[in-house]
Amino acid sequence: MATLNKVLNEARIQKMIENFNKDFETQLKADNVKFLINLYNNFITLLETDSTLDNKILETLDTLTKEIDKTFNEDEKLLFAKWTNTYERLISDVADQAFVYGYCTCKALDTEATLKGSENNE
Repeated sequence: MATLNKVLNEARIQKMIENFNKDFETQLKADNVKFLINLYNNFITLLETDSTLDNKILETLDTLTKEIDKTFNEDEKLLFAKWTNTYERLISDVADQAFVYGYCTCKALDTEATLKGSENNE
C-alpha cells in the first residue's frame, strides 16, 4: 500500500510553485510556507487515518500484492519490491504536486477575483 510523503519541504514547494508559474504563466509566491507544510501534513494524516480512503480497495490491493508475491522466486520478489517502491514514490510525488497546485490555483483565483473587484470599484 502506498504511503504518502510527509517530507514536503520549503524547497520542494518553491520548485512546484515555480513550475506552476511556468505552466500557467502566473507570478505566485508562497506567503506562508510553514502553514502550507503543516496543512499538508495534517491532510496526509487525515487521509491515512480517516475513512476518506476506500479501505475495501486498499484491502484488495494488499491481498493481490500478497497473492502475486507468492508466485515469485526470490529475484522476482526483489524486482517486484523495487517496482512497488518506485511506483509508490511516483504516487506520492503526484499527490504532493496536486496538493501544491491546488494551493496555487486557489491563490491565482483569489488574485484574479481581487483584481476584478478593484476594477469594478474604480
